[in-house]
Amino acid sequence: MIEQENQSSDLFGDLTVDPMAKQYLRSMSGWAMVIVVVSVIGYIFSVIDLFRGKRPASFNRAEGFDMGFTESSTGAEVFTSLLSIAIGLLINYFLYRFARQAKAGVDGLNQSELNKSFGNLKAYFMACSIILIIAFVLLLLGALVLGTRTAMQ
Repeated sequence: MIEQENQSSDLFGDLTVDPMAKQYLRSMSGWAMVIVVVSVIGYIFSVIDLFRGKRPASFNRAEGFDMGFTESSTGAEVFTSLLSIAIGLLINYFLYRFARQAKAGVDGLNQSELNKSFGNLKAYFMACSIILIIAFVLLLLGALVLGTRTAMQ
């Protein structure tokens, strides 16, 4: 029984990785790292833009001319922006760990690191799926409320 539990916790068992699979895993980890770096740079620009100050009001522009009016960020806007950045950083942390551990596992032929990397990739996709399901349910509820409100009038 104990031997069977040890085998089930090992993701691949006795895995042999051929050179083509190593190349694919290195490529996957490289692209995952590119995604993480670009996302973090985007989050940094979002934070800078959020706290930069007042922006020109979009409704005050007429045929390319700015009328000099500005609008500032509200507290709710700042909170939702910071919350979405925090969630994005948390999700991309799993992708970062996948990229780092997959590269280390392939380069060092370390089965344990490779198993951990795919565990992090699983967590990344699970978190993305859960967030997508929550967003879809909220969108569906919003459409239902809007449809009910429209039908009542």
